[in-house]
Amino acid sequence: MSEYIVESRTLFECAPLTVTLEAWTDEESSPADAECYSPEDVALFTSGEWQYVMLRAVVTVDTGQPGHHEMIIGEDSLSGVEHGHMSDVECDAFEMTGGWSEGNAHFSGSSAWSVVVDAVGQAESLMTALQGQSDALSEIESWVDNFSEAAKAAAHE
Repeated sequence: MSEYIVESRTLFECAPLTVTLEAWTDEESSPADAECYSPEDVALFTSGEWQYVMLRAVVTVDTGQPGHHEMIIGEDSLSGVEHGHMSDVECDAFEMTGGWSEGNAHFSGSSAWSVVVDAVGQAESLMTALQGQSDALSEIESWVDNFSEAAKAAAHE
């Protein structure tokens, strides 16, 4: 069996940026990996009532280029997340509860929240690193254009 997207949700969209959270099949995780499941929960897993998913948060930017309209600028993932109906609770891998602090302790919130925060952090770091780099980006663009022209000329010789 191959991995596939179980569900995908767009969490934020403000041109040109989009934040998407995807749940992929996770065939490597099993209730046997932990001793916290009741026999009823294991039976519900076996019958397909709930499953493990890999959450993948993706931050993309629309480049406006035909054929290459989206570029990933941040992503993070986490496997082994429960999703579906268990004996005493409905597990929603997409539950978004943020982190909070209480005294000296910090609580990270849901798995989905932490994956999204990490992906957005990567995107922010990349965008910050690229600020003020317009000269270098122009040089790269010029090099690509020259390389493309040279490749076309060589193909016609």
